[in-house]
Amino acid sequence: MANIPLEHQTLVALYAYLRHLDLSLDRSRWGPWQDYVTYSQSQVAPAVIAQFLQRKCYGVEAVATSGVIPDHSYSKLRLLYLARTLMQRNNYLTSSEVAYMWQALKTYQSYLATDWDTYSVELEKLRLRIARFCYTVLEAKLSHRELRHTMRIEHYLSAYHLQTVPLQPFLTWLK
Repeated sequence: MANIPLEHQTLVALYAYLRHLDLSLDRSRWGPWQDYVTYSQSQVAPAVIAQFLQRKCYGVEAVATSGVIPDHSYSKLRLLYLARTLMQRNNYLTSSEVAYMWQALKTYQSYLATDWDTYSVELEKLRLRIARFCYTVLEAKLSHRELRHTMRIEHYLSAYHLQTVPLQPFLTWLK
């Protein structure tokens, strides 16, 4: 597994996007699937993020992941984050992690094209895959300040009285 160096802002942007997907998919259970698809068309397409990952990790589609990310201990990753922050060596993902994220985004993109009447078990499995990656792999690489900021990311059916953070400024960091 090769390490793929990324700018720290890129990791924050990926975390914000995946959190947005997790929250939006979770809220999509409360209404018709077509309403969610209409909302997602006004957002950044998963193909854009998938293409970014392909540029960063050439041949990502050929990396075998078996649909499971390697086990991560959150407390171990947080300790590694603190140690690596001092040495400025925390900004990377492994090729299997990038491939896992790429496959999840491609699956999400294909589900958007599917004409379902209601939220399905497959969608929930995808949401859990995205959430697990987001909250175990990426979250451990962010500071507490960044986490607090991205916790308020906008999403589908977000409460109107909450002050949310727009997703678009995060995605400008993906270069």
